[in-house]
Parts: sequence; C-alpha cells; structure tokens
Amino acid sequence: MPTFNETLIEAGFDLRDIRLLRHTDQREQVGTEPTPSPYELWCDQPEQWDRYNETHGLRYAHLENWRYWASFLATPGGETMFVGIYEVHGRRPLEQRAWMPGRGFWAEAGTRDLYTLTLDGRLRDLIGRLYIDWGDGQQRVWAQRADRQDKRITRIAE
Repeated sequence: MPTFNETLIEAGFDLRDIRLLRHTDQREQVGTEPTPSPYELWCDQPEQWDRYNETHGLRYAHLENWRYWASFLATPGGETMFVGIYEVHGRRPLEQRAWMPGRGFWAEAGTRDLYTLTLDGRLRDLIGRLYIDWGDGQQRVWAQRADRQDKRITRIAE
C-alpha cells in the first residue's frame, strides 16, 4: 500500500504546499458547555464541522502559509481518518462573538482567525475511508508538514 505522501504526489500535489492537521476531541480540556466532538460534527453536522475546521486561534496564523490542509479526525476508536484536502484562500479575524463548535466555548471577536477554505476535489473518493498512522508519540502534535512527515496508510475502508 502506498504512503499518504505517495498518494498526494500521485494526485498532483506538491508536498511543500501541504500541512497535515489532525483534529481530536479536546472538549474536556477547553470547553465549558456540552458540544459534539469534531468527529461527531463531521458525521452529523457538516456545516458545523466546516466552521470548526476553518476557525483557529491567533497563535496558528502560520497555517495561512500553506496552500492546502490535509484534514484528519481522531475517531472514537483512536484511528486517524482522512476527511479531505482543503485549499486555503486567506484568513480574517473573527468579527463578532461566536460559539466554537467542537470546542465547547464562546470566542470573543478578534480572539480567533477564520480561514476561507474550499474542499479540493482530488482524493475526494478517499474521504472517510482512508486511515493513517499519525505516529507514536505524536498524538499531541496536531499540525505537521507533509514534506517532513510521511504517514503510513493503515487501511482504506470499502
């Protein structure tokens, strides 16, 4: 089975343009009110998943430096599932207080960045089906460079 980087290259991506993002359930650490996990959002509330995926703290402004994000979700069973390649078109500050789905808190205006993203059509057939090994000891490192971190594909579901 090819690695994830080999799959990206075969689809025509330049690895230097891609940031790998692994979203996991951080509600117990961050949130103050009940909210679905990122995985639950993706499964049950796609519009809220989009909002979650496009909203990041100001300290992550460097995410704008990558043309694409390869987004992954930690599943309830602990696997890392591919949920799409997103093209980054820019960022702007959060303009008004807003609920942060999947995070469980209200963010004040100016405390978060909103990224303008579009789902790239390449690898669309692997969304929700491709699983990778994120790496031992790297579970807390949620953002990685594709050109420095090749990931082993563990399975492709039917």
